[in-house]
Amino acid sequence: MLAEAGYIVAAPSFPLADETRGNGLNRDDIPNEALDVAFVINSLRGSAIASSIAPGQVGVAGHSDGADVALIAGYQKGYADPSIGAVVAVAPDAFVGQLSTNRPPLLLVHADSDATVPYSESVQVFAHVPGQRTFLTLLGADHLPPIAENTVWTPTLDGAVVTFFDATLKHVQTLESAQKLMQTLARSSVQVGS
Repeated sequence: MLAEAGYIVAAPSFPLADETRGNGLNRDDIPNEALDVAFVINSLRGSAIASSIAPGQVGVAGHSDGADVALIAGYQKGYADPSIGAVVAVAPDAFVGQLSTNRPPLLLVHADSDATVPYSESVQVFAHVPGQRTFLTLLGADHLPPIAENTVWTPTLDGAVVTFFDATLKHVQTLESAQKLMQTLARSSVQVGS
């Protein structure tokens, strides 16, 4: 979906969380995965495709534990990468890390019927992370279907992410107009804070 919208997408496989390498999830490694994200960004900027990458800041996005990684890479003191200009966190755990001075805009997405990560975790993230942030609630959705399947929520999620990145990274519209568009896409609860 992001590649179709003109974004170069890197999807790193974290060694200690990669089931194809015979590993289960090692949640203790999540902070290191945030550092891996910075490594991937720098590696791409220095690679053969560097000329295809637009100058300026990049976006990071993740779901569940990947959302935890995105939040750490975007906001946590000692881990935040200043090249990150937008963060999308879908169904993250509560984030209580000490905040860095890096405060990119945040799109927080959570299903209100998530049986894996309670919706209240995202409510806490929204309260903890200051600055420009949007909270999109997928009414009636569970943890995986909007991500792993083509469901009634998938077009809303995909459209919101592209709209958010277009506003924050490409600056084709203001964040406020993007939030209104997301609200129209979602026909659900959208909270806006700053």
